[in-house]
Amino acid sequence: MYNFLKYLKELNKKSKINFKLVWENGECIYDSLSMDKESLCLQVNLGNELANMYIPFEYKNCTLLLKFSIENKFEELKSAEEEILWDLLDGKEVIEDKIKELLPFLYNDSNIFLVKVEDNSSEALNIIKELYLNEEVLCTTFADNILIVGCFDEPRDHAESIKNSIETDLYCKCIVSISGKINNVSDLRKCYSEAKESLFLSEKFSLKDTILQYDKMVLEKIVYNINPQVKDELMEKIGHKFDNFDGEIITTIEEFIKCDLNISDTARKLFIHRNTLIYRLDKICRETGFDIRNFKEATVFIIGFLVWKEINKR
Repeated sequence: MYNFLKYLKELNKKSKINFKLVWENGECIYDSLSMDKESLCLQVNLGNELANMYIPFEYKNCTLLLKFSIENKFEELKSAEEEILWDLLDGKEVIEDKIKELLPFLYNDSNIFLVKVEDNSSEALNIIKELYLNEEVLCTTFADNILIVGCFDEPRDHAESIKNSIETDLYCKCIVSISGKINNVSDLRKCYSEAKESLFLSEKFSLKDTILQYDKMVLEKIVYNINPQVKDELMEKIGHKFDNFDGEIITTIEEFIKCDLNISDTARKLFIHRNTLIYRLDKICRETGFDIRNFKEATVFIIGFLVWKEINKR
């Protein structure tokens, strides 16, 4: 939006026509119009969204030309921003001055969000764009996922908001992968690769988490890279024990791991009494030989559990 606003100011200055541009939801994009002047209103198409443009009645003969100029420039800028971003992620060389001009936020602690939805990706993209109408945030699609790049004070809060909006409006599962901080082109490529790997690991191990952060998926990455022969040996010893567990016990294991082996937090998340959880943990210990309340035993158990989930996903 920065370059678009810059263009609107330039258009205002050179044409000497004051105008006001407002999204349909009432959020102002640009305003240089004096409120005491009689004005007329017409709709302007900005991408997939509609905006209302107000200009003084005395310039009514210029309305269509102004409308065309604004719509055309918006599409031109959006296309240029997306093309540069795609080229960067594809490893192509792009002149740095051009990057700084069109994507200045790449040099200011920005983040990547990769959003995966089961269906309706185009509708999901429109929902996200509406969330960031007046923000310096680029939303597009890349390699079958929705890609969002921008500066976010609290990335996880934004990811939660995106996920909730999509699930509420489209009734479909949504997973958001958050990257680390980006301050240059090398960071961009590295962070995109990590966010993409997080989605891959999530699917590989059938993780229930819907907000993913690469730096919190170290264990999954280690397990994925274990020698296949070692995985087979591990499954020979304990794989059949996981096969015998019902859905309730599997869910208990997943939640206990997710809550960092905290009994009180796990019981609260599962909506069960603490004693019921302890009974289930005792049952797991009896049937597997691992007391997962003990950190060392839990570490081996979790590795085996992740390998079992990976193999059963094949």
